[in-house]
Amino acid sequence: MLKRTEEELESFESDYPGIRETIRRIEAESLPACTHCSSEDTAKVGVGLVQQSMLVSASTTKFKLVPNKTNSMGDFFCNGCESFFDLAKAAGSGDEG
Repeated sequence: MLKRTEEELESFESDYPGIRETIRRIEAESLPACTHCSSEDTAKVGVGLVQQSMLVSASTTKFKLVPNKTNSMGDFFCNGCESFFDLAKAAGSGDEG
């Protein structure tokens, strides 16, 4: 879900040309449901602390910025249950049941 107004996105654009299109592209992505709670409110996990990445993360719930990706994190983040998950690990685990 977009978290910034058009006016805010426009002000970002003046400092970082192309950022509005990046945010819109991320916002339009179809992401997988959480493997823990089945919530559809999920985000891609991105690593970094540069200003542009911070603005993208602060502008949409579909991008979760983390300072360092560790082995315990997955490729996606659930905004509902606040869990990290990875589809490949969930599909191939065979440990459930």
